[in-house]
Amino acid sequence: MAAAPSREAIGCRTWTRMLTHTTIFLLAFLSGSNGQNAPVFVIDPQSTTARLGENVSLKCKTAPPTEVLWMYDNLPIVSNTSYEIRSDEVSGEHEIIIKGISMRRDGPYRCRTQDTTTKPVNSQSAQVTVIVAPSDIKLLPFNPSTVVQENMETSLTCRVSGGKPAPHIEWFKDQDRMETGGETQVEPSDETRIENVTSTLKWTPTRGDHEKHVYCTASHQALLDGPLRAETLLNVEFAPSVKIVSVPETVKEGDAVTLQCLADANPYIDLKFRWTKNGLPMTDVFSGSLHIDAAQRSERPAVYSCEATNKVGTGTASYSLDVHYPASFFSMPEVVGADVHQEAFLNCNVDSNPKADITWEKAGQVVGREATLQIRTQSDRDFGVYQCVATTRLGQVRKEVKLLQKGPPFISAEASVYAEQKQSSVQIKCVSNGLPLVHSVRWTTPQGRLVNPYVDPRMEVSQEALADRVISKLTIKDVRKEDFGLYNCSANNAYGLNERLIPLKETDWLMPIIVGSACGGVALLIILVVSAVCCFTRCRTHNRLKQASDTSGSTAASDDLDHKSANGPHGVLHGMYNASNDSLADGKCNGWNSGTTGRTTNGLLNGVHPYTIQEGYGRKDPQNYYTRYADYEQEYNPNSFLGLPVMYTPTMSMEGMQAEQEGSRDPSPYHASGLPKVEPLYVRYPAVNGAALMLDSALNSRLATNV
Repeated sequence: MAAAPSREAIGCRTWTRMLTHTTIFLLAFLSGSNGQNAPVFVIDPQSTTARLGENVSLKCKTAPPTEVLWMYDNLPIVSNTSYEIRSDEVSGEHEIIIKGISMRRDGPYRCRTQDTTTKPVNSQSAQVTVIVAPSDIKLLPFNPSTVVQENMETSLTCRVSGGKPAPHIEWFKDQDRMETGGETQVEPSDETRIENVTSTLKWTPTRGDHEKHVYCTASHQALLDGPLRAETLLNVEFAPSVKIVSVPETVKEGDAVTLQCLADANPYIDLKFRWTKNGLPMTDVFSGSLHIDAAQRSERPAVYSCEATNKVGTGTASYSLDVHYPASFFSMPEVVGADVHQEAFLNCNVDSNPKADITWEKAGQVVGREATLQIRTQSDRDFGVYQCVATTRLGQVRKEVKLLQKGPPFISAEASVYAEQKQSSVQIKCVSNGLPLVHSVRWTTPQGRLVNPYVDPRMEVSQEALADRVISKLTIKDVRKEDFGLYNCSANNAYGLNERLIPLKETDWLMPIIVGSACGGVALLIILVVSAVCCFTRCRTHNRLKQASDTSGSTAASDDLDHKSANGPHGVLHGMYNASNDSLADGKCNGWNSGTTGRTTNGLLNGVHPYTIQEGYGRKDPQNYYTRYADYEQEYNPNSFLGLPVMYTPTMSMEGMQAEQEGSRDPSPYHASGLPKVEPLYVRYPAVNGAALMLDSALNSRLATNV
């Protein structure tokens, strides 16, 4: 069936007909001038389109007016109930009305003159086209919800029935027009030229198409209410898309952590999960959540993977657990050595997450902000203690690094080491300080032999290297008499050699006796001090009363000591040693009195004393202004007097209520730390029963004379 003429074609035909009518009119006019008047069509019927069942009107006009006959497909039309013909013989206008047009009335129509005197003339043909709206539209296969799979080519068919002419089909996804990617077929249904149209859509769905509407539309000029539409809801099945999230998002060391495997999948109901850690399966986790009780920094490089599987496929995601922890130092030297005018490098090795900000400080001043501090030593001021400061939002830590000037070693050791014969073992320690560390430490025996454990198995040498020193220990087993003496510890490095003599001394067998005597002397001293205080108070009161009543105001007495006036600053104390003093002579001062015999403390300084009182007693020392009462070397150190080892007895001088230690002799006994042992403050007085009288500083100030 031919398609309906377009507007351009109709317009072209109209101009052609007007030109033809004008030509015919001129010819008729010329022929009339010869005695003949032939009619012509000045208006031809026009092609038109009508919906099925509508009334259609066609018109034509002749000049001069004459009768016409309407023709349908070159056949005359007889007036009946389907047609209504109207004519105006005066004006020459003619009209035919087709009532309730049907498909059988679709075709060409024209006018023809019926004048018997002239030859019949036909008008131009007018095409009457009956249009029929499509009756039905559907998707094949029809389903309100169409299941498709992601990335698999899918086709849908849209069929439109009963349209004349053929309807126009389009595809849409939601509001977006789709290219069919397929074909459109037009099939005539019968001789009435009503057509069925089929359109096939081919495309590859994506997960973004899930739950979108796909529909086809059939557009037709006979549809008064707009295009027909058929649609379906897409159910796109797709493999899981996986993402892992951490709760909490920021993980600190020790925190409880949950890793959640979030899967976007369709279908979701049959989803199965599988976890791996660093590629190894975790057989105790089957859900989409993985719980970690306490995150550790060792977890930081751990990579967790989650696999989610449904019937379409498998999706995988990985997550590196980022555990935050405060800064800590590792592999940092405590000491670095350098020469003057040499570059030194101090490295600050910090382990932290997040990364720490590093600064270097010296004496509270910032001297660098990089992990490696480069120092060009110009003088001694460049050496010393540097601090590396590492700061994160979790806190701040500091680490000291000593920059020391290189040089020959210097050796520190005990002043003396004591042991007994047949003692199981004794150890002598020698510390070689300085950088660079010493190459070796050698020990020499008192006999001048180099210590060799292979020669003498009783002697063993062990060595421990620290950051800035080497500790060498000589162990002697089954101590013998020939082992006592001076041991030489020598050490050398690239800058020189140094040595130290360390004496190994034999412990005195009289030492326990001396210690016991000293303890007894201390107890006796306490008794004497208490008695002296009491007696002193009574004697002073007595002297004041006597001085007030006696106008002479003096009391003379002499012995082998140098006495001062009773009115002097030390007269009261010297009065205690005055044999003419009444309170002492009558034995009334308890504690200083020996009992019923009436002998006073002066007896300590006379011939009764077990040690000889030498010349110069009672006289002032010109250097320290002590009043000498006894020979210190013999009477305070009885060991020396008897030819035994000297005890450690620091010399004390008294000034007012304070005592100052002047120095020390042989530092014995040796303190385990290597430092001088702290001794109580005391002053030397004549020994009693072989033990030194030890007084606290307050009592010493009262008993000291002529200071």
